Amino acid sequence: MCKKRLKKSREQEQLLIQKAKFIALGEMISNIAHQWRQPLSQLSALLITLKLKYAMHKLDQKSMETKCAEAENIVEYMSHTIDDFRNFFMPNKDQKAFSIQKSVEEVLRIIGKSITNQHIAIEVHIEEDAQILGYKSEYEQVILNLLSNAKDAIISSGTPKGKITICWKKQPMRCD
Repeated sequence: MCKKRLKKSREQEQLLIQKAKFIALGEMISNIAHQWRQPLSQLSALLITLKLKYAMHKLDQKSMETKCAEAENIVEYMSHTIDDFRNFFMPNKDQKAFSIQKSVEEVLRIIGKSITNQHIAIEVHIEEDAQILGYKSEYEQVILNLLSNAKDAIISSGTPKGKITICWKKQPMRCD
């Protein structure tokens, strides 16, 4: 009887995990779209500028090289965005050492704009970065969920300008 309850409990836990992943996936797709809107607008503006200069016979070599370099930087940024999202959802099979600060930065690259566009400030105070042993993508999903929940709570509270503060302080382990 106890084994059946345990099995049922584990199945329910797996269903909740799957549901959470689908919700997170929907949010990620929304965040990708949001992350790409500005670079796409920038690329569009670059193309319009190039067409206009060409039509006016004012497109010189230097302008062309400058605008192409800008476009390449934008495309590279968009490519990195896709890599960030893809890496975020890849499950870790083995524990590995990873940087707290880099993980927070990666999460903020993914969700930061959608928070700040809601007039919510984000402050990060990492006293001293550390390497921890664990599952990086799972850790980052926890950070993302906490930030997303904080954003939702601030929005639903009607606070005109909210603030989310991420603090991390390295403390020696005590064995009392």
